[in-house]
Amino acid sequence: MTTSVLKLLSLLTLICFFNADIFAQAKNNAWFRGTMAYKVSTQLTADIEVQHRRQSGFTDHMILGHNLMYSLRTWIHYLPANELKISISPFASFSHYRIIEKAEDEIYAPAKETRFSIAALWQKDLFARFSLINRNAIEYRILSNQSRNIVRWRNRAGLQYNIKPGLSFLLYDEVFVNAAGVQPGHLVDHNRLGTHFECKCLSQLKAEFGYIYINRLPLSGTNWLKENNLMLNITFDLPN
Repeated sequence: MTTSVLKLLSLLTLICFFNADIFAQAKNNAWFRGTMAYKVSTQLTADIEVQHRRQSGFTDHMILGHNLMYSLRTWIHYLPANELKISISPFASFSHYRIIEKAEDEIYAPAKETRFSIAALWQKDLFARFSLINRNAIEYRILSNQSRNIVRWRNRAGLQYNIKPGLSFLLYDEVFVNAAGVQPGHLVDHNRLGTHFECKCLSQLKAEFGYIYINRLPLSGTNWLKENNLMLNITFDLPN
């Protein structure tokens, strides 16, 4: 049973990554995130998170060629029940580099963002190691290159398969909707179709790696952009 499921999951990943329509005329990016987590109690955890994203240039497809984003973010997670996690980000700072669509985009200085977020993650066990995942979040975004602050809602719905203790696979879709602060026609911000593996490498170390396909409508543009994103996240649990 496990071998068959693994083959199916691998096939789904390959279909997402090598689909000709997805890969054609898309930007190629790489996302990295590192998190240090401290468990205050059985129900309360505090995180500090650092992100860096790279993007391909105007004339090349090298995913590590240019800066795309830097961020520093704090999180507080509370578990009121086994199936529910409430998360609050009291502060986050971002540096967003321009998405490179033409040669001059490579030289622009980054825009700054301050963000505050609250999220709720619900996970329901189904059968034979499968779980349903649903995460809703509200973000308040203060962007240096926008005249109005933006309220954005995001929802991630997915299916997780627990391959064995410490190893799982997730397939999900996440939609981002601008609820306030944007021009007409920019209600939908972007959509992510993602797949990744999560591995508990050591007792205090967790790694996530996978692929995300994005359809994005930039706040300052009218053309939808397509992106292929390879991602790697590392989480280290600090000793109590």
